[in-house]
Amino acid sequence: PLVPKPVLTISELAHTVSHESGVITLDYSVEHGVEGVLPTVSTTAGWVNITIEESKITVAYDANEYAKARTASLSFSYEGADAPQVVTIEQAANPNAEAITFTLEVTESHFDHVIVNVTPSNTSVKYALKGISKSDFEGYTYNSSDATLQERDLASSYYKPTILTGAQTGYKLSIDASKAEDWYIYAYAVSEDETVATSDVVKTMVLINYDKPTLSFEKAPFEV
Repeated sequence: PLVPKPVLTISELAHTVSHESGVITLDYSVEHGVEGVLPTVSTTAGWVNITIEESKITVAYDANEYAKARTASLSFSYEGADAPQVVTIEQAANPNAEAITFTLEVTESHFDHVIVNVTPSNTSVKYALKGISKSDFEGYTYNSSDATLQERDLASSYYKPTILTGAQTGYKLSIDASKAEDWYIYAYAVSEDETVATSDVVKTMVLINYDKPTLSFEKAPFEV
């Protein structure tokens, strides 16, 4: 006979909390589960701490120290179940924190770099600087979401943004353009450990000058 697949059900999947620290308790059930086997969880949000017990999940979250709202996505799975249950926690910005903004000006564009002037409103903060093509940003991976852009930037092992401090004049930012097209050059503040975005994204658009050198030969007579 066919053995029914486990089905994981969590009581509430969406939560909105204040900027202060707190705890959320979730009830869950597993239909056709195995005795003693608990769900597992994965998340990239370092500001939550999750404890899983029989029929209960406890999520403790840190206070938000920054003037930017943040979202934690918690994916709970059970061995053998078809799909995970995803719990989201949206935490409000801290109204007492300093809001960081940027001015960006691109003065040159080339196939492999742009020259950009960057001035943060607070020159002592760390910030990320990077570029992305408009088509990639609006495509399936990012879906025009600044929050997704920041999350993928800081979680990536290979494509991390450049981390800077202070105002930058004439900074040479590497890019990897394969054709002439619109690109976003963008910046946002990050925490001291460079794991959390602490401001909104500021973007400026530039048309990439695809001036990659090419090698060509003129036709000439040959003798053999």
